[in-house]
Formats: sequence, structure tokens, C-alpha cells
Amino acid sequence: MQALKFNVGIDISKDNFVATIATINTSFEVDYVATGKFDNTNSGFEQFYQWVEKNSPEDLERHFTMEATGIYYENLAYFLRKKTPNVYVLLPVVAKRYFESLNTKTKTDKIDAKQLARLGLERKLEAWVAYSDLYLRMRRLTREHEQLQKQKTMASNQLHALKHSHKPDKKSIARYELLIATIEELINEVKEEMNVLYQEEPEVKERIKKIMSIPGVGLITAMTVIAETNGFANFTSAKQVVSYAGLDVRVRESGKYKGQARITKKGNTHIRRVLYMPAISHKTHSPKGAQFYERISQRKSSNLIAITALERKLLILIYALWKKNEYYDPNYKG
Repeated sequence: MQALKFNVGIDISKDNFVATIATINTSFEVDYVATGKFDNTNSGFEQFYQWVEKNSPEDLERHFTMEATGIYYENLAYFLRKKTPNVYVLLPVVAKRYFESLNTKTKTDKIDAKQLARLGLERKLEAWVAYSDLYLRMRRLTREHEQLQKQKTMASNQLHALKHSHKPDKKSIARYELLIATIEELINEVKEEMNVLYQEEPEVKERIKKIMSIPGVGLITAMTVIAETNGFANFTSAKQVVSYAGLDVRVRESGKYKGQARITKKGNTHIRRVLYMPAISHKTHSPKGAQFYERISQRKSSNLIAITALERKLLILIYALWKKNEYYDPNYKG
């Protein structure tokens, strides 16, 4: 049978990755050609590509399919993108649902690579859009800011506990106070860099300003969401964005059993974390936000559920304003 398409499925982790080469023929039968394991390093990438060249038909384009596993996929994806436009990076939830449809009981790196190879042969996928230099720098800064805020909170909690302990040590207190002051200086430095960075490209600057017209959404929130989604380059719907952030709802029901609806939390934690305080602020400063919150909180027993729903609504709003290149309309219907 003549091979119609050639695809390499890649299951990647911090130190190495497993790759499976596969083809599909005119009878839609999948043939697994070879499987190999390589280091997640530049030399490993070169070795991997030589292996692909050795095992690939000359008359077929090469396609590569992988999951967006943390940041570990990025270097390989950029390496392959220089070789071919046929690089596909899937949201983990997309790959997981496909794997579940195959009803495979066992999960190993080799099996995942094999399934990703098959997925790339059977499905028409959107080519991966590499991060621009601007968005990469935005992401580094927003993540640094997030980490510094965590450190400040931890140090502040430790200082509070120390001050309320029996016979607190004055020198220890002074060191904690110095540590917190130092972290605050670093946070301010990062904020200043962020304020300069987002203005580098006029179009990006204007779009971010439009997102900041949403009550409760400031520069850090806007930049974090845009940086973590690569300017929504690989998204075609609000539903995909919500799923990527892990703010989509999972419902478990079977027969008479009806479980509670919960958000999946299987997504980008940076986006979820940065939306929490803006959601509270939006509830306070936006009449529509307040109405939405009250409507949800009256139906649900937990205020946290209503805040989470507001986070999801804010994310959808940010996506819509970015795509439409519009300012927030307080009279919008939604």
C-alpha cells in the first residue's frame, strides 16, 4: 500500500524524549516504522533529526506532533520549526481525550509517542505558531513577578509568625524585614521593565490598553494572559482558551449519581492565579460583574464558585477584546 502521510509522535519530558515514526496508507492503515529515545538537548535534537531522515520516505513531507508539556517541549519545537512548518503542539487536554478514545489501558512514554504519531496521521491539526520574542520576554517577566510575589507572601507570613511567637528575636525580625524590603524592590524593578516592554510594539500596546479597559484588569493581568497564550495565536475559540487555563467545568454523572460540577484545574496555573484578584475587583467596580456574581452565588452554595465563574468570564472577555481589537463596552450583552 502507498503511504499517504508521514508523522513523528513525540512524548517529551525534562531530560529526554521518545519519538515514534508512523505512516498511514491508502487503506487508512497505520504503520509504525520505528521508535527511539533521545536527550532533550541540542545534540539530542540533531541526532533525532538524522534518525528521522534515515527512516522517512523521500516523497512525503515530514510532520511532527507533540504535547505542550510545561516548557520542556519548547526547544525541540523551535528546532523543528526551522526545518519545517509542519510542527503541531497540542494542548494536553486535546491529546488526553484522543488517548481516551483509543481505550488504551497502559500509559508509558513509548505508548504516548505512538498515540501522538497516530493522532497526527488521522487528524487535521493547526500548525504551531512559535512565540514571538516580545511574548517570550513578557512571559519571563510575568512569571518572575509571580514568583517574587510568592516569596514576599511566604516571608511576610514567617515574619508575622515570628513577631507573635514567645520572646521573638529582634535580629531575626530585622533580617525578615530586610528580606521583604529587598523583594519589594525587585518587584518594582520587574514592574518597571514590564511597563516599558509592552509599549515596544504599538499594535500590542493598543490591544493591551483595550484589555485594561475591563474594570479590575490591570497591566500585569493583561500581560500574563497574553504572554501565556502567545497572543492567542493557537486558539480559535473562547472554549479552547478556557480549557487551556483549566477553568472549564467537569461534570460526573452516572445513572442516579450526580456529582458536583468542578473546574478541571488541568491547565495553565499562571492564568488562573492572575485572574483571581481581578475577578474580585471586577465584582466591586463593574455593575455587570456584580450582577453576574450575585446571580451565580444565589444558585451555588459557595462564593468561591461564583468568583471562579467570574474568572472564566473575565478570560473570555479578554480573549474577545483581543480578537476584535475593541475596548470594553459596559453595556455589552453577555
